[in-house]
Amino acid sequence: MPYTAKDPNKKLILAGIFLSIFLIVAVITYGINRYVIKENLIQKKPMVILLIGMDRNILTPESHDNPKAMPRTDVLILTFINPARHNISLISIPRDSLVDIPGHGLDRINDASVIGGYSLTKKAIAQMTGIRIDRYAEVNFEGFAKLIDLLGGIEMNVDKKMRYADEYGKFTIDLDPGVQMLNGDKALQYVRFRNEPLGDISRVERQRKLLHALYRKLMQPDNLLKIPRILKLGEQYVKTDLSTQETLRLVSFVKQVNPQNGFQSYTLPGKFYEVYWQPDPTQVSKLMGQLKPHILKK
Repeated sequence: MPYTAKDPNKKLILAGIFLSIFLIVAVITYGINRYVIKENLIQKKPMVILLIGMDRNILTPESHDNPKAMPRTDVLILTFINPARHNISLISIPRDSLVDIPGHGLDRINDASVIGGYSLTKKAIAQMTGIRIDRYAEVNFEGFAKLIDLLGGIEMNVDKKMRYADEYGKFTIDLDPGVQMLNGDKALQYVRFRNEPLGDISRVERQRKLLHALYRKLMQPDNLLKIPRILKLGEQYVKTDLSTQETLRLVSFVKQVNPQNGFQSYTLPGKFYEVYWQPDPTQVSKLMGQLKPHILKK
């Protein structure tokens, strides 16, 4: 069954996700408290940013032979920024999406980074969607784990028993159901689990819930006092090709977006095909056609 996952009732969650990602990137990469953000920093030019989540400590078959091999991407969110319309749209791309990787053929999208780094990941997504990607921002999952520990853990409702052991990555998932305080390691187990019928689709939803909870935790007054320590984490765990000025513009823009109606979210349209998520070219083209006139008009 095709899945497009647009739910107006989740707009506040999506706002939290977006703000948490970009405010974390902005704060811990550049230290926005060092700058005065002025109105004239805001530009009307739209921008498309690929948000990447990965764990650089998880081993892959390739890394056993080549320790310098790029890890597989674990989270991919295509983010459309339109300052003129005060609008943000996000498209989650399941990691098992079966796409044509330029020069390689059909494969999972998360393998593109192993084959040719982020540049190949961007090319594959651009080819599939017909969208030009301007920038990327990568957050290492280990950084999120350390951030959660720094904030004193995060309360989550684990919806089911989660058990899994990964032979290559050398990590295990061992969670019982119920409301509980998760430390950084347990939180990573929560967002990694996908050994269930809906697989990566359910995992994407859990990632949204955790990021929303993380955003709320970050905004607590006592945790805002920890920004200097968060800055140090960012030096290790955040990478982006956004310039300082671009980041400041984004922060200023995000502050003006109405969380009630300024965010839209989608999952890449498609269906399950064996162990893959198979994008539906017609529905993908239709979605991009809807976004292009309103989001990407230059």
